[in-house]
Amino acid sequence: MNISNESKIIIHLSLINEIGSKTIQKITNNYSFKELENLYFFEIDDFLKIGLNENLSKKIFYGLKNKSILEKELENLNKNKNYQI
Repeated sequence: MNISNESKIIIHLSLINEIGSKTIQKITNNYSFKELENLYFFEIDDFLKIGLNENLSKKIFYGLKNKSILEKELENLNKNKNYQI
């Protein structure tokens, strides 16, 4: 399986409850694809600065700390090789 780190971050964001395509788009509009890895080092205030509300900012902050949801998803993708990213 060869998924870029940037794609993994998009997948990780999409796995967080109540984080949808509009929120992900707002994040990707503010940061280049290569800068997305920095999201793992963000504080809640950093998400607020790009215009996300406090509730979404907290969900993303804590959701990105939970790497087990991403690991499970990547395992599933690896088992089901019929995916395209």
